[in-house]
Amino acid sequence: MPAVAAAPKPTAAGTLSPAAAPSPAAAGAPRSAPATPPSTSSGVPADYAATVNGRLERAKTYPRLARVRREEGTAQVHFTVARDGTVTACTVTGGSGHDLLDTEACALVYRASPLPPPPGAGPNGHMDLSVPIRFSLN
Repeated sequence: MPAVAAAPKPTAAGTLSPAAAPSPAAAGAPRSAPATPPSTSSGVPADYAATVNGRLERAKTYPRLARVRREEGTAQVHFTVARDGTVTACTVTGGSGHDLLDTEACALVYRASPLPPPPGAGPNGHMDLSVPIRFSLN
């Protein structure tokens, strides 16, 4: 599927950022860090990234069985947002190490839909995004 905008990659803070491979330490970090919107040079405007991150956080629920088992981890998800804000596809591109958390990662992306329409969605009318979804017990 051709990307209209650069498919951003996650930062250690769990936000959308320029395409770059995440460090192994960042991908496996079980604790959440405060979300910091990326610079506008990432291909995803900072205000849009912050809005999407906020919507995903509000839609997040911790699977009951995963909580009982004390499972923590970060699932990397890649999803497509249509011109109208509807999430049309979601895949886990990097597992958390726990099936329950990986399943919940895409489920919460769909629950957060519709998102705000992506700015500059381009001629194909969609934007591809990649974000980490962190599950951390406090």
